[in-house]
Amino acid sequence: MTPRALTPLFRCLERCFPAGLPQGVSPYPAPVSGNHSGEAWFLAIATILLTGTWAVPVTVGIPALWLRLPLIALILFFLPHLIMALIALVSPWFAGKYGSREMAQDWGCLIFMTLYAAAQCRGGGWVSWVCVSWLSFSVLNLLLWLGRKWLS
Repeated sequence: MTPRALTPLFRCLERCFPAGLPQGVSPYPAPVSGNHSGEAWFLAIATILLTGTWAVPVTVGIPALWLRLPLIALILFFLPHLIMALIALVSPWFAGKYGSREMAQDWGCLIFMTLYAAAQCRGGGWVSWVCVSWLSFSVLNLLLWLGRKWLS
């Protein structure tokens, strides 16, 4: 089946620049959003960067680099999993009203990332840059979502 993007930006990119289908893939829409490879890569990188905006400053007090770098790596791996676990616990209450449980989890994670970026964007340096970049992505998605009837 054809992969389908979750966010309005990547859905718009799919319509504007359709990719050729690999051999053996049917051109039918996927039953669940969120399995578009470009979007998955983008969101994975964004998650690592946003997690890093917390992990690096928290570990700045550790002077030994041999201890600090593995700790940052562990935080970059485990913190997104813990957050998604918490979102998964809450998602059944939103799943019935707004769609499937998977969709509630995906959108819950994106909303959490946006709220976190909004809270952290006032700082300076690379942390602010990463958070403002994520907020720009969120605003662009909101504008595309609001204008979806004109883009169809």
